[in-house]
Amino acid sequence: MILLHGYVHMENYFHLILNTPSGNLNRFAQRFNTTYTVYYNRRHKRSGHLYQGRYKAILVEKDSYLLGLTWIENFAKQLLHPIIYENS
Repeated sequence: MILLHGYVHMENYFHLILNTPSGNLNRFAQRFNTTYTVYYNRRHKRSGHLYQGRYKAILVEKDSYLLGLTWIENFAKQLLHPIIYENS
């Protein structure tokens, strides 16, 4: 089982914040990358790799580090889709 706590998908990479109680991150990452690549390639009528290199995983053991990761993730989303405030 994989629990998804957050994500951000940029043009050339993505970040996932996951909880893997079963310790099956390698298997999940391989399946996720393969499935998404097939979907994307079919949708855009193309072939080949989407991402370069191997995925990177960081073990988060402290809540304070997790809080920092979620802040960075939300900041990246704001860069993609900024919230525009209008003066009333």
